[in-house]
Amino acid sequence: MCAPAAALIPIISLGLSGAEAVTSYASSRGNANRTAADQKKLVEENTRAVVNAERLNQADLLHRQSEELLATATTKGDADRAVQMDLSTERVAAAEAGVGGNSVDAVLADIKNQGSREQGRLDVNSRLTQDQLNRQKVGSLAQAQSNINSIRPVHVNKPSLITPIFTVAEAGLKTYDYLSNRSAKAKTGGTP
Repeated sequence: MCAPAAALIPIISLGLSGAEAVTSYASSRGNANRTAADQKKLVEENTRAVVNAERLNQADLLHRQSEELLATATTKGDADRAVQMDLSTERVAAAEAGVGGNSVDAVLADIKNQGSREQGRLDVNSRLTQDQLNRQKVGSLAQAQSNINSIRPVHVNKPSLITPIFTVAEAGLKTYDYLSNRSAKAKTGGTP
């Protein structure tokens, strides 16, 4: 009775070894799939964060451009009012003094020229500021794209099916070797 039961031990061992190999492979594969899914989710979250930060940055720059344009328009309006007040003051002063002609016209022309130069300076400064803010927007977009491109998921190696196959094959060969040796000993009269 012992002989058939002893012959089952290697077969049971083969079955257990196969089950262990399959279970280990399935567990490793599941872990690798979960890790890959977590990495993909992390990349998507990081990309969304970069895009949202860039949206806010672009909105801030656009708001700043609007503020700069408004400030320039206000300053130009103030400068124009100052020129008009200076012109009025000079006209009144000339009329009260009873002065007229080319000298008054020259003073008024000079006041107008100073006002035009001030308007031109404000326009140039406004254009330069707007150009700088546009370059900042382009640079910010390039930086955001670079940040998105630098987000790389960690490569997750999935387990190979070869390891469990070799584990089961090894157990099978050991079982075959054990049973062959046992059969050979039984034929030759040796102890099983």
